[in-house]
Amino acid sequence: MRFDDAGMSFPRVLIFLAFALLPMAGFGQQPTPQQDSSKFFDEARQQVAAIGKQLSDSNVTDANLDAFRDGATAIAAEADALLADRTPKLEALETRLTELGPPPSKGDPPEATDIAKERADIQKEHADLDSEIKRAKLLSVDSHQLIGDIAEARTANFQAQLSQRTPSPLTPTFWKSVAGNLVSDAARLAALRSGIAAAIADAFAPDNRAYAIGGIVLGLLLMVLGRWWVERALMRFTADHMPHGRLRRSALALATVVVVTLFTGLGAQAIAIGLDWHDALSQTEKQLARAFISTVYIGSFIAGLGRALLSPASQRPGVSRRQRASIPSSPSTAAIARAMAVTCPMTPPRSRTIG
Repeated sequence: MRFDDAGMSFPRVLIFLAFALLPMAGFGQQPTPQQDSSKFFDEARQQVAAIGKQLSDSNVTDANLDAFRDGATAIAAEADALLADRTPKLEALETRLTELGPPPSKGDPPEATDIAKERADIQKEHADLDSEIKRAKLLSVDSHQLIGDIAEARTANFQAQLSQRTPSPLTPTFWKSVAGNLVSDAARLAALRSGIAAAIADAFAPDNRAYAIGGIVLGLLLMVLGRWWVERALMRFTADHMPHGRLRRSALALATVVVVTLFTGLGAQAIAIGLDWHDALSQTEKQLARAFISTVYIGSFIAGLGRALLSPASQRPGVSRRQRASIPSSPSTAAIARAMAVTCPMTPPRSRTIG
């Protein structure tokens, strides 16, 4: 298209160019990365100082400490990310300065204008990046130190709670506090019951029902028949290949613990995999299944250890009758109770002294 056409006169060309260049008018007014990082450093330093000041308050709660930790962790992550971004750029500038060589000394002929300008620009950018890196390193160190201080404050709060005195169980005040938690405990129990019901309903949906049943059958076979067969095979092996005495008893006890733990845990995993074969469970339900598997592993280990200690074939002569009587008569019941105590999240006790 020619500008001397009747439809494209010179004034119209000027107006067209003005509108075309209008969006670029404010480009130079946008903040530079150095300005953005400087603002971040200033705000982060103020936040770190504020958190450190509030940590000295003796009435700070665990909820406040959680918020402080999240804020300090975010600041540390941002500072580390800035370090990871700026350090390669600084190294690249240093490499370019090395390629340009040292500036001419006094009395030497001046270097070319374009090289001198490039050297000045690189040195200015190098100084800015070096300043940002130094501030980011200092902020990262202060943030990580603040995270450690928050952890120490949490430990101090926990120890203070342990040393608090609570009412005696013989007083009505103690039982009133227990009764006050019944509503929240009932709500948690109802949520757990509904979660289990929803997980079972999702697992036995039509598209996942066959896999769920198959996983349950496989898990029960591993827990019952597989464990029974391997235990019998190991008993025959130790009886045929090991001399009678302490070695046979120790080997049989170890094999019992390993077999009970491994086959029971694998059976629980097979059941969980079958129930979630088509990703039928939600994240919460998967978390509940993982907790169930951990409970089974711990409980089966304790049950296997109890069986090994109570088995007549593996009892050591040095174990007295009184020591045998102290072992629970039902290791499976004791294992379930101990496993639940280990895996279930519980609120730490609030006191060591009563009365």
